[in-house]
Amino acid sequence: MKRKTLGLIRGIGTNMVVALLGTIAACAYATYSLEAKRKLPSDHGQLDMLIQGSQSMISEYMSSPVLPSLESSWREVSALARLYGLALTPELESPSGDISSGYEGPLNSWRGYIDGDPALVFAVAKRAQQQNPIFLLDYSVRDGKAQLYIAVVGI
Repeated sequence: MKRKTLGLIRGIGTNMVVALLGTIAACAYATYSLEAKRKLPSDHGQLDMLIQGSQSMISEYMSSPVLPSLESSWREVSALARLYGLALTPELESPSGDISSGYEGPLNSWRGYIDGDPALVFAVAKRAQQQNPIFLLDYSVRDGKAQLYIAVVGI
């Protein structure tokens, strides 16, 4: 009479054991290879640093000065030019064809020219740019006279 098999392993043949071990090995290999390719999300420490960086950037933007009105900026630049004996001429009154570039940004702008002695024109432009939102667009120097093309921006 045959004895009954009491254990699980005693009833499994060698082919079944080989198939079971092969399946376990294939599953382990697939799991580790897929885990290596998977991009893990940032941990909480990195997320906190990113959030703090974003908050500091937002507070920086909130504390930045608001642009002055376009009219007041134009008046200030014009007054500064007159103070040094120069004139800020609006673009419409200037001869066309000399300057090909212009300000094409998202802000409202008025364009004009400052004419005169080169050293004085560039000194006035530097001082005006420190005090007002202006873009220096182009310049030309002919026969000892400079012509500086600027765009005064504002809201």
